[in-house]
Amino acid sequence: MENLVWEEIRGKLRSSLAPHIYHSLVAPTNCKQSEDGSLELDFENEFIKEAFEEKCLPAIKDILKEIKKEQVRLALHVLGTDHGFLDSSVTLTNRNPFDPKYTFNTFVIGSSNQFAHAA
Repeated sequence: MENLVWEEIRGKLRSSLAPHIYHSLVAPTNCKQSEDGSLELDFENEFIKEAFEEKCLPAIKDILKEIKKEQVRLALHVLGTDHGFLDSSVTLTNRNPFDPKYTFNTFVIGSSNQFAHAA
């Protein structure tokens, strides 16, 4: 259920924040209203949550004063934190990223690469 207070806050943030900040931090944020009337904002990761706190919370506090809703409490949550760390594994291979036919042993000195050879 969309919250009218959050929609009003989003509208005012859209006009007061830089577009890249609004689209990266505010637009993807999900909001739910809890039973006690506070707004619960869900973020994809801790980085986005911290950036939101730094760049958007001061503006939100001003907006809440402006619309006479200072008593509204915000709760910020990171999605997936109750599941612990996600299992992600990375496989590293010892593979040479260069083509073996382009080595110093096969380097041909010509007029187009004299500078490279001098280095």
